[in-house]
Amino acid sequence: MSMFMLDYYEATVKRLQYTTDANGNKKSEYVITNISATWYLSPESSRNQDVWLDRFWQVRNFECDAPFDVKESDILTIDGTDYQVKSFAHVKGIMIDRIRVVLVLPKNEW
Repeated sequence: MSMFMLDYYEATVKRLQYTTDANGNKKSEYVITNISATWYLSPESSRNQDVWLDRFWQVRNFECDAPFDVKESDILTIDGTDYQVKSFAHVKGIMIDRIRVVLVLPKNEW
């Protein structure tokens, strides 16, 4: 048995959508998509030792199996919290094929 257990979370993508109302006014809003993935969420400091202590709880890493359709303009909702996608990378090796997403809590959540 492992010394610790990772908590798995489901991440749902919210994507910016542009619409025009009946009066011709354009607006944008984030809409929940059917794109989701399940994996674990970890603090940024577990990968980046230079992270400032005051940002420890604001920056997270989310990794999941590839493919995962995510963009830098998206929001990931994980366990009821919205995170802005700061960046993402496809990490491909001999034994792994993952998507690593760096997430940031919006400033109003700090």
